[in-house]
Amino acid sequence: MSRIFPFVALLATGCTTAQTARPLPPGTQQVSFSFGGPVFEVPSSGGLTIPIPNMNLEYRRGIKPRLDVHMGTNLFTPIIGVLGLHGGATYGVLSQEGKRPAVSVTDRLYLYSNHFDGRKEGVQALWPVNELELNASWKRGEHLYYVNLTNNIDFLMPRLLLSPGLGADFKLGAWQLGPHLPWYAPYEDTTLAVLTYPAPGKRGAIGVGLTLARRFGDR
Repeated sequence: MSRIFPFVALLATGCTTAQTARPLPPGTQQVSFSFGGPVFEVPSSGGLTIPIPNMNLEYRRGIKPRLDVHMGTNLFTPIIGVLGLHGGATYGVLSQEGKRPAVSVTDRLYLYSNHFDGRKEGVQALWPVNELELNASWKRGEHLYYVNLTNNIDFLMPRLLLSPGLGADFKLGAWQLGPHLPWYAPYEDTTLAVLTYPAPGKRGAIGVGLTLARRFGDR
């Protein structure tokens, strides 16, 4: 597996942003904190495995009945001298009808830059990554369950990186708690990857993510 895999998985994984299986209603706003990423084996730890500690703070707002927009920042990457910002939108293609799921499409653009790193080590650069996501979701009572397929493309080294996932959004009053389990690039052999990912058959990487969100003006 090429060395681009850890880079894309670290900086642009959907599991570290609030999941957008359905757009917010017009006027509804949401602030969320997300934590998690691909599970890897910590070097020289005797087999300790943890998710990459990606953290994101994000804001969403419903614009139209089928459209919302979102923007956020990565709280982890400044530790390594990189500023990370992202923005995007979710569009509802189909509404749920009986057993047929609701379908939505989300597109996000991630921008990462080390221009503000005071250490001034290495080459300064801007890394753009696009994330396109197809979601199918079912609402049961007040809770939402979904499956999705995500593709991340690093514009500097473009290649296909498809990742299936599943998750839920549990409504707790005005709060939402959302676990998410993606499998990053399950067709890729990770034997020669920089990090060790304990995935089935050494294919891709299993991710673990959790989002805590607060909604305002929910309808």
